[in-house]
Amino acid sequence: MISNGELIREIMDTRCNILSDNNRFLFFGRIAFYDSINQKIRVEDYYHPYLRMCFYPDTPIKLHSATKENNKEFLMVEGLISLSMDTYLQFTPMRILKKEESRYYFRQNVMEPSLISFVNQKATGTPCTVIDISGSGIAFQSKADYAVGDQLWFYNQRFCNHGAIHNIKCQVVRKNKLENFQYFYGCQFVDMEPGEEEKLFSDIFALQVASRGAHK
Repeated sequence: MISNGELIREIMDTRCNILSDNNRFLFFGRIAFYDSINQKIRVEDYYHPYLRMCFYPDTPIKLHSATKENNKEFLMVEGLISLSMDTYLQFTPMRILKKEESRYYFRQNVMEPSLISFVNQKATGTPCTVIDISGSGIAFQSKADYAVGDQLWFYNQRFCNHGAIHNIKCQVVRKNKLENFQYFYGCQFVDMEPGEEEKLFSDIFALQVASRGAHK
C-alpha cells in the first residue's frame, strides 16, 4: 500500500489549487514541506511571499494538484487547518484520493453573451456567446469569421453573475462552421498574468458550485 508521504511527494513543489470545503477557489499554493511524523502539510502561496487571506484553525480545505509524472493523474487532499501564519498555511490531511482525469484544466459551462473587444489589436466589439471556459482556454460561437491563429481580446468582461471583471487575450486554435450561420471557436489563453489566472479560477469554481447546486 502506498503511504500518504509517498503520495504527497508526487506533488511536492508543484503548483496546486487550494479550495474551500464547498470547492470555492482560494489561491494557488505550493507544498513546501510535509511532516510525515505529525502528518502535517505546509502550503505556501505559489506567487506571493505572504498569504493574502485569513484562515482559522479547524477550517476544512482541499488541495488539488496534478502529479509530477503524469498531468492526467491528480491528487485531491482533504484536511483541516491546524495553523495559519503570515507566510504559510499548515493543515492535517484527513483523506487523500488519487484519480485520473482527461484534462488538467476541466471545462465549465458558461453559455452567456459576451463581446470580443479586439481582434489582432484592432477594436471590433463583436458579439459572441461564451460556451465554456477553463484555466487554459475559452470556447465561444459567433457570426464573425476568424482564422486559426488570430488573437482575440475579451476586455472588461464577466463570465458569471457577480464574478470578477476579466481582461484576457486568447488565440484561435480550432474552428468549426455551424448550421446557424455561426462559427464555433476553441481558443487558448496567451500572456495571462497570475492575478488574472486567479480571478479566472475563482469564477470557474463558482460556476461549478452553482451548477451542482442547481442539480440538487
